[in-house]
Amino acid sequence: MLWTTLNPQSVAVGTNDVFAAPITVPVPQNTNNTQFANFNFCLTGSIFFPSLGNYTFVITSHDDFIWGIKGVTLVSPSATYYNGSSSSATTTSISGSGQTITVANGYPLLPRGNQGSGSYLGGTYTVTTVVVSVSSAGTYLIEANYNYWYHSGRIFLIEASAKAGGSATIIPPLPANVRQDTQYRYVYRSSATGALSNPSPESTAEAVPVTANTITSPWSPDPQVDVVDYYRIDSVTSEFTYVNTGRMMILARAERTLQLPIRSRTRNSERSCSPMTTSSHSLL
Repeated sequence: MLWTTLNPQSVAVGTNDVFAAPITVPVPQNTNNTQFANFNFCLTGSIFFPSLGNYTFVITSHDDFIWGIKGVTLVSPSATYYNGSSSSATTTSISGSGQTITVANGYPLLPRGNQGSGSYLGGTYTVTTVVVSVSSAGTYLIEANYNYWYHSGRIFLIEASAKAGGSATIIPPLPANVRQDTQYRYVYRSSATGALSNPSPESTAEAVPVTANTITSPWSPDPQVDVVDYYRIDSVTSEFTYVNTGRMMILARAERTLQLPIRSRTRNSERSCSPMTTSSHSLL
């Protein structure tokens, strides 16, 4: 029993075992249970919505499941039950046993199609279509709890819109160079002496995944400072990591007496500086 690994173009590039070894609890008609039957699993992760709007999810399942996405609003559900060559509309509900939240993280449940008569038998499955609304672009947390008995036809497939208003399709992973939950901070430095300032406060974590950012640091009144070192932390780094160095940008000149945003300073000679200058640099 395998997971299929996809690249950002939704092309299968490998597989991973769902379970390290066969489940050994016996079930009817499968004494040694070598077919990975009679189990539940909990799938957790995150999904990126590129803009606000309505998104369609289509979930094909045999046997049953419950699921939820934190922070979305339900628009409409529907479901179709398939039994061999025949199909029929079926009702939807959030669960068949009274659950209202997901197992691991407690997200409010979204609807799924109720199983039709004899749905546990081989060759049957349910297709659930759910439209949800998101209020802003960003990464949202998702959880699905799936259970399977032992009859043939095991499947659990989640498809979704790639953009607001689009049709459901295979969900590709984000490209490897995309950064999530990105925060930055910077340190002023003298390239002549190596003297360093204390780190700045970190920026607010960004909800939208990015491939690059333009970061602005305020001008430093310290005459030693001529460069700024930038550091980043994100969903795959455990601490702030150096990413780039930018040179302070000097855009104006002031003579003798200069009112700085922090304090006044009088100089006997001209110095190129500006209390309102900021330094901006594009970072990957």
